[in-house]
Amino acid sequence: MTITEVREEEALPADAAVAPIPEIDAPTPGAAEPRVPILRPLLVAGLSTTAAALMTGGIFGSWSARLVSVGGGLFGLFFAWLVVRSSARRVLLQLLFPLVLGVIGIVSTLVGGNGESPSTLIGDAIKSGRVLRPPVPFDVGWRPILIVLFAVIGFAAAWLATALKRPQGGLVLPLPVLALTAISQPAEGQFIAAVLAGIPLLAAFTVIFGGESGGASQLSREFEIKRLVRSLLTMVPILLAFVVLAKTSFLFPSPVYKPGEKPQKPKAIPLSAATDRVLFEVDGPITGPWRIGALDVYDGRAWRLPPFDPKRLKGIGDGVIDKTRVGDVTVKLTVRDLGDSATLPTVATPAKVTVSGANVVFDPRTDTLRVKKGR
Repeated sequence: MTITEVREEEALPADAAVAPIPEIDAPTPGAAEPRVPILRPLLVAGLSTTAAALMTGGIFGSWSARLVSVGGGLFGLFFAWLVVRSSARRVLLQLLFPLVLGVIGIVSTLVGGNGESPSTLIGDAIKSGRVLRPPVPFDVGWRPILIVLFAVIGFAAAWLATALKRPQGGLVLPLPVLALTAISQPAEGQFIAAVLAGIPLLAAFTVIFGGESGGASQLSREFEIKRLVRSLLTMVPILLAFVVLAKTSFLFPSPVYKPGEKPQKPKAIPLSAATDRVLFEVDGPITGPWRIGALDVYDGRAWRLPPFDPKRLKGIGDGVIDKTRVGDVTVKLTVRDLGDSATLPTVATPAKVTVSGANVVFDPRTDTLRVKKGR
């Protein structure tokens, strides 16, 4: 027996119109893209970059260095904001960023550069930074270095936090620079460096963890601003605790190993690299010997410079260095071009010294005069 199944479709009127099935996922032509919130991510990247910039400026012990570093970081953030907001010209702005940054770096060397090329100024600044102890003099050559460095860091942190929607990445990216420069702070500037860098860093952590990072696209700008202000208010007790810790050795503990406390081998300079210049002039009845340093440690292979110990240095006060001796010869030494040296020329075993134009201390181990910082 064969069974046949017949299905009858419901008849439709001849004039009935069949509505098309709408495409749920298809975007409406001409509709604007949903707003991507960039206020909080951009602020997080900016605060973290500012913290690293302020810590780096502390190496120079100069507010000018701090302002230049922060300015470079803010410029990078601003350019990243322009790129994110300008989708039509995004590629063009990305190509213009290194060109504009290079022009700004060159222009920054025009004031105080004495006509030297930017490459020469940068090379001299890096050389002095390797020789001298922090705080390093903030020479003209450091301006383009700091501007370019923190503009790139600020741009990368802002791009990571906004365009790539990784605000945590924008927070973390500048932290390696902050950590590396924190270990090079001069002892007298550690507290101010900790406070200046700690405040924006704590603010960045408070802003990013003050609310949920997800679902921000559905929040209004007013709610976002209110949540931002509420997050900043929660930072106040944390900031007070941070200031208390900054006055202790918790944030900047004493290092276990200090390379400066070991005898150092002097760096030999080839004669071809040495320039003929006047180091100092002498006006007196004797012709020497003049002392500008000492090699007082022999390790069995070579003579080395004595270890550096700030506690050994003594202020000269009224100029009397050795009360047991009476000086019967007066010699006038006029410093001309000692380069990056921190040590002043003097006679062997001086009895009394009068110095003008510099704040100097005396090293009794080597019988030398030196400035406390810089050249």
